[in-house]
Amino acid sequence: MATIDEAQNKVSTIGTYKFDDQRFSIAEEKTYKTNYAYTSWRGADIKVTKVKIYKMTHPEKYRFEDEEVTKKIRGFATIFMTVKAKKNICVDLDEETAIFSNLDEVPIETYHGFDDDIKAGKVVQGYIKVPIEHLKNVTDITALRLDFGGSSSNESNDSLDKEIKFVVRLRN
Repeated sequence: MATIDEAQNKVSTIGTYKFDDQRFSIAEEKTYKTNYAYTSWRGADIKVTKVKIYKMTHPEKYRFEDEEVTKKIRGFATIFMTVKAKKNICVDLDEETAIFSNLDEVPIETYHGFDDDIKAGKVVQGYIKVPIEHLKNVTDITALRLDFGGSSSNESNDSLDKEIKFVVRLRN
């Protein structure tokens, strides 16, 4: 028979979030349809189509591999992006950052869809997953900034090298 605490925890959990082969209980989530477009790079157009913010049922420790530090996290963000290549390019998300409106700055360690070179004319969809250290409510995050690199897939051609930085506002 379940205890009252177990029953309350069960009621407050809406699902689980998988991150780096770990599963975290989620109490609340919010989806923002952003349709943000970054068109300032000659190599590609980048769209952020939606952002999902997840609040965990309770804080848990997470080890940031890039920083080699363990911190308590309270939630996650999943950022869905589309990259439409104009040239043969590479999007470099390794060792790059996401900064939230609550001033949490976290390394981008987990992403899908942007691992390989992208040929001119090809459209690639993927996502970035990042933990959030300080989060009381899913509506606390009102904007996020992404910083990452873009370059030509040809290593000898640096004409497309660009530090890509943009802010996406999250509105209902």
